[in-house]
Amino acid sequence: MRRLFILTLLLTACACHHSGFEPVMPSDVGALEREVQDLIHQKANLVRASPANARAHATLGLVYEANEQWNEAARSFENAVAIDDSQPLWVFHRGIALFQAGEIELATGVLGEAARKLDRDPAVQQRLGHVLLEQGDVPGARAAFARALAAAPDSPECLAGMAGAELAVENWDEALKLARRALDIDRTYTYAAFAAGRAMQGLGRDDEARDLLAAGMGATRRWLGDALTQELRGYNLTVSGMMDAAGLAAATGNHARALALYEKILARTPEDLEALNNMAACLIDMGQLDRAEQVLGATLHRSPDSFATHLNCASLALKREDLQRARHHADRAVELGGSIGRSHYMRACVMILQDDWANAEKELHATLKLDARNTNCYLALSDAALRRDNLEEARGWCRKAIEIDPNLVPARMEQCSLALRAEDLVEAREALAVLERLAPGAARTRSLRGQLQERGR
Repeated sequence: MRRLFILTLLLTACACHHSGFEPVMPSDVGALEREVQDLIHQKANLVRASPANARAHATLGLVYEANEQWNEAARSFENAVAIDDSQPLWVFHRGIALFQAGEIELATGVLGEAARKLDRDPAVQQRLGHVLLEQGDVPGARAAFARALAAAPDSPECLAGMAGAELAVENWDEALKLARRALDIDRTYTYAAFAAGRAMQGLGRDDEARDLLAAGMGATRRWLGDALTQELRGYNLTVSGMMDAAGLAAATGNHARALALYEKILARTPEDLEALNNMAACLIDMGQLDRAEQVLGATLHRSPDSFATHLNCASLALKREDLQRARHHADRAVELGGSIGRSHYMRACVMILQDDWANAEKELHATLKLDARNTNCYLALSDAALRRDNLEEARGWCRKAIEIDPNLVPARMEQCSLALRAEDLVEAREALAVLERLAPGAARTRSLRGQLQERGR
């Protein structure tokens, strides 16, 4: 009897042991960039050495996902889950790959399965919410976004997602409220700006909607990261993928990572003008002016008619306090890229430093025609109006900046100062109340607080 029991255990153990799978390989690996090929072969060899190692299959799946090989990613994650179904994030990433590969119905089911197991992971819930919304399942999308917001209540990505669900049922007021909350947290999230514009359009506020819709035109969603995201990003070796990652790093202030990525890109494609200019801008932001000068000198020699290069040269000259050189490059940037708001804004900045306010105002107005959400431009126009002793015009420009970004500290400081000049203590107190929340310890906040207290006596 005991021998039969032991035999049953052995047979059960044999049945539970998975023999594993061969690594998934691309049909045309030679079409991929050399660095991507090498990484695939490296991770595939680890699978061959241990075909029943679920983690090895999942890692290969992440490599494929990072480099947008969606079918191969989906099959690799499927293999990982078949061997070990205890990792719901592998299910989630399989769902992402299936969706990107066009397997919408299957992807929705797989993402739903992952979301049930990871009901408190905002990244999973956000992704499911958008997938359901695209298929017209508004109640399902709302429920997913609600779970995402329960886990991440201050996420602009989740707030904008829920705004999209409200837009789908023409709940304009709620959609606008959510989109504005997202923009209060991150005014650069253009997807939220577009949602706010659509909500205003639905409310019949077309004039207010216009700038928001323009700012959000072509906006893409930002996806929240999960526990595998950092590893995933490390496997992104295509030039386009690294450019996206470098741009994101620079936008979030991580200039060291952005610089490292641009260096990798330029090691492969040394003539890439966009990468050279972005690298130069990064070096300027980091204060590495001599190295930026070298990069820009070589770039200007290769492409003397690049407006972006002249913009960077103007920025560098401003850092070096060489206004004559800055003006030359700013003028060239406008000549070459006059349809780009940044060109006019750069020339306006140089003109202001040259005390050429009349021409600076013209350039600021030209900027706003091309980029109506440039808050710095509104504040510069406010300063220009004040120099002409037009206090009410100055206040109007300042309020426009605040409409775009209610939490912009310099704008609130200027609003309070201008209100005090106008003896408008009500607006001054409103502005100071915001400053007490955003920058209570700032020297100018303390000064404004003292001035308001003195007026109130």
